[in-house]
Formats: sequence, C-alpha cells, structure tokens
Amino acid sequence: MKSISLEEYAMGRDKLYPEEWEKAKPNAELFLSALNGLLQDLKLPYDLSFSSGFRPLVINNKVSGASKASYPASGKAGDLKDLNGQFKDDF
Repeated sequence: MKSISLEEYAMGRDKLYPEEWEKAKPNAELFLSALNGLLQDLKLPYDLSFSSGFRPLVINNKVSGASKASYPASGKAGDLKDLNGQFKDDF
C-alpha cells in the first residue's frame, strides 16, 4: 500500500486557504506520519485515499453537524475511502 501524501490530504485547499493551511499543516504532518505508519503496520492490500482531508472553515461550516473545532479543519483527521471497493467486501 502506498503512503498518503500531504498533497493528497490538502486536496488543493492549501492553495485556496493558505492562512488556515499554515496553521493546520504541522498537525497534518503528524497525523499523516501516524496514519501512514499504522497503514503500513496493518499491511492492508487496499489503496486508500482521502474523500475529505483538510477542511477549511468555509467548507467545514457547510457540513451538517460539523463542530467549529473540527479535527479536519485543524489538520488532525480526515475521511478515508477505499479506491477499489475491496475493503467493504471483506467485512
């Protein structure tokens, strides 16, 4: 399984919301380091990517039920998706 890059996590939003990204980026780097380490340890045969990575406040505020202190807004979380649809077949 390939590692998930900071660029994939930012989803282009780093360029659209640079001030928010600068605050979130250190957290995102730590989060991705831990996540990629976990994924490597699990040796999953799936290709995963983010369906929702970094989420600036303007986007976060449009998400129903999202907290203003949302972890994706601070670079500490994101939603993964199985690119090939294999994961759901195994569970």
